[in-house]
Amino acid sequence: MATDHARLAGGVAARGSPRTDPAWWRGGRKAGTAVGWASSALYVGSRVSQIVKTAQRRSAEGLALSMFLAAILANSLYGAGAALIYAIYTMP
Repeated sequence: MATDHARLAGGVAARGSPRTDPAWWRGGRKAGTAVGWASSALYVGSRVSQIVKTAQRRSAEGLALSMFLAAILANSLYGAGAALIYAIYTMP
């Protein structure tokens, strides 16, 4: 199977394209995308209550700047990695 991918990536079709993926995998990719979007929505939604509470108090007392920056960095790197993997497997 590895040789098939190497051969196909070399000029016939890119890895991850519908022409090279078996039919059963295409359905799995759609399900994976749906689960990914749902988990992202739940993650972002779970932060809303804390944002509202902080806005109502008009204070960010107790919020460690280093932890906030670490969370921003971690989420940014995760997003960039996911975008890179998507680009690698979808570009011709």
